Amino acid sequence: MVKVLFFIALIFFPSFFIGKEETTTASRDHYKMFSVEANHAYNGLINRNGLNLKFYFWVNNSYNFGPEFYVYFSNGTQEALEYQLDFNFRKILVNFHPITFDVLLGPGFRNFKKTDKSRAWNFDGINIGFGLAVRIKNISLFIMPKINHLDPSLQLSTGLKYHFSITRALKFKNRYHLKKS
Repeated sequence: MVKVLFFIALIFFPSFFIGKEETTTASRDHYKMFSVEANHAYNGLINRNGLNLKFYFWVNNSYNFGPEFYVYFSNGTQEALEYQLDFNFRKILVNFHPITFDVLLGPGFRNFKKTDKSRAWNFDGINIGFGLAVRIKNISLFIMPKINHLDPSLQLSTGLKYHFSITRALKFKNRYHLKKS
């Protein structure tokens, strides 16, 4: 556990001092946004494929956090669906717009069916991942391989992100007086 905490501090602590906050409101407004992500996921811990839905809150142009929900399908040996819930923190390490490299960190919990047919939640470990994304306007294509500290089996996510800003949508609606039909 001490090694994991040291690794976390090694990655995130220097970035708080190195990162420089932008001062203009126009550029800061761009990053007060959210992203919704949907993707295919493979989990090497349980040897299953599934679907993933994520919702992230952007704090500024580098940091975002949010929940991830996974549904894993049967793999032939186990017929029951399994669910996974992660709460992750992501930071963009390198931003070569439109390409970004980011790091992910957060705990994961999995819901599975036990042998007596009841369901239980299990702590799956602390996820650590490094990803690549290519952004075109409001859409990003991404790939994020990750592991966790309990088991180094690969978990791989590939999919799409949609970035949006509620304040921008409200400004657009007020400017053009849009009404519901």
